[in-house]
Amino acid sequence: MQGVEVKSMIEWTVDRNAPLKAYKNLDLASGNYNCANNTLRCMTSAIVRNQIANSTIDKVIKDRQALKEQIMAEMNTVVSGWGVHLATVEVTDVKILSSGLFKDMQSKFREENVKKATLERLVVENKIYFDRLEKELEQKKRQADTSLISTKAQHAESLKQTHREVDAFKQQCIIAEKEQNRISEEKMREKNNTLKLNLKSLELQAAAFTADIEQECRKEQSRQEIKQQEFKEQ
Repeated sequence: MQGVEVKSMIEWTVDRNAPLKAYKNLDLASGNYNCANNTLRCMTSAIVRNQIANSTIDKVIKDRQALKEQIMAEMNTVVSGWGVHLATVEVTDVKILSSGLFKDMQSKFREENVKKATLERLVVENKIYFDRLEKELEQKKRQADTSLISTKAQHAESLKQTHREVDAFKQQCIIAEKEQNRISEEKMREKNNTLKLNLKSLELQAAAFTADIEQECRKEQSRQEIKQQEFKEQ
């Protein structure tokens, strides 16, 4: 990857289980230990360049632990059988030397920041919207509950009023029935009184008629007696 400078450090020792291999492969018998260091340094540089070439700049900068593990794995494969024990490999520094690459990274960084800010703004707006929606729903629910309670109360009051009206109507019917019975009784009494008066009048008329007849009978009897007397005298 051009335009990127990576500094690394390797720490190694001779494998206790195979020191002869290390002496043979790294030429330690000559006493020139710099030669062994240069050999491992060159190998490390080649492996680091290979790993960086197959990675993204973002991964190299942000995920050094993964890069370190990949370098260690590849180096252990290469030095297997050399009599070398790799203690650690560290990526100590990563620098962007290319201005174009730096600008591209800055541009991507700004784009990511814009996306992140936009996403955060959308999250906040959605939270505000859903909070407001939840409050509106809760308010509508309370209003609906209040309306339902009011409607139930109105229905209950209407039902009570209907019962009161029915009871009042029943009472009026009872009063009307009593009044009708009273009026009927009064009319019956009046009718009976009228009949009694008529009967009394008829009785008086009959008595008067009887008296008249008796008087006529007496008169007729007197006339008959007078005629008989006159007839006897003749």
